[in-house]
Amino acid sequence: VKAEDRGVERAAALAADERVRIAASDTIESLLEADFRLIINDTEYYVKSPPQVS
Repeated sequence: VKAEDRGVERAAALAADERVRIAASDTIESLLEADFRLIINDTEYYVKSPPQVS
């Protein structure tokens, strides 16, 4: 995110139900398996994962 937008000073992804930070090495696919919080600068967004298709 920071590489795409120079206005972003700080970005982090956290598990929705915990204060656990999601590793930068995680893939987008694994990130979208569960809800998570995305923090950009001082704004926090709640991201709801799409329904799982089997």
